[in-house]
Amino acid sequence: MKSTGSIFTRPVVIVSFIVCLVIASLILQQLWRFRRLNVTETSSKSNFINRMASSKQLALASKGIHSFDFEIFGKVQNVFFRKQTMKKARTLNVVGWVQNTRRGTVIGVAQGQTSKLAVLKHWLEKEGSRASRIDRAEFTNERDIDKAEYSGFNVDSRDAV
Repeated sequence: MKSTGSIFTRPVVIVSFIVCLVIASLILQQLWRFRRLNVTETSSKSNFINRMASSKQLALASKGIHSFDFEIFGKVQNVFFRKQTMKKARTLNVVGWVQNTRRGTVIGVAQGQTSKLAVLKHWLEKEGSRASRIDRAEFTNERDIDKAEYSGFNVDSRDAV
């Protein structure tokens, strides 16, 4: 009986193995590139999404919508709470603003459809940003309005009184 030797001495097996390694390497490179693009191109994607959201938010202005003011207590500053609030509001097509206070709270105004505002209220009261700790949420000045007073949802970087 003739010995065929190791499986890796056959040229077809070696070539197939190398091709598989090259393909796996290319796939990993593309995944890494895609992950990096998602991180570095977020601002340009965000700008596009924000423009699209603003056009949808302007369409809301022609419908009967609701409004409320809010103040969130707890560890809500320096934990990306305002940024995440803006992101959540924009995904819900809610307009308004959010701002830090000198008292360590976050205040804001939200306007939009009742169902969307209910989702945002729940998020403000129970979820928040990852690093935040919400002790209490107050919602005031709840009312129906004829048209939106804002064209988008923004973070006011100045501290309120």
